[in-house]
Amino acid sequence: MRIRAAAIRPDGTLIVLGGDNGAGKSSILNSISFALEGKSAICEEPVRRGEPNGTIVVDMGDIVVTRMVYAGGKTQLWVRNAEGATFSSPQSMLDQMVGKLSFDPLAFTRMDTKVQRAGLAKLVGLDFTDQDKDYMTTFEQRRNVHRRVTSLKGEHAGMPPWHSDADDVRVDPGDLLAQLREQQADVRANDSL
Repeated sequence: MRIRAAAIRPDGTLIVLGGDNGAGKSSILNSISFALEGKSAICEEPVRRGEPNGTIVVDMGDIVVTRMVYAGGKTQLWVRNAEGATFSSPQSMLDQMVGKLSFDPLAFTRMDTKVQRAGLAKLVGLDFTDQDKDYMTTFEQRRNVHRRVTSLKGEHAGMPPWHSDADDVRVDPGDLLAQLREQQADVRANDSL
């Protein structure tokens, strides 16, 4: 591929890989894939033209993966732990590890949002059980309040008007004031609901 050498040292933040077309961005990403996934991921021309081989080293802290890729597509793989011990079946160990860390982005976009959420939570090791219970409790409370508000609005709509159509009816101001206070208390109760 086009890259002679590249070193990426993630520091726990977002790494942006940028450059012009043909600069080698895909080559770098492919090399990581080649190192971890093996022969099935290696492209038709994995080594820079004119070179006999290329080496990919992926240091993940606890595990260091080194894959030598030859111009014809043949590879050699070494996987060592932090103490330098090697693994007898390095590719099968990597296959298990990569299977836990990777997912198909296109398939992910086609998933139901609940399945996406569960998959992401599992991937990063988060458990939202307590938050989901709190959400459902709050949702039920809000739904019950909404039902009560709807019921009170219906009751209010069915109430008779507060004034009389008859002009000659005498009204006691004390009764009117008491009635007004009751209605104001009802309004405050409705507003608080």
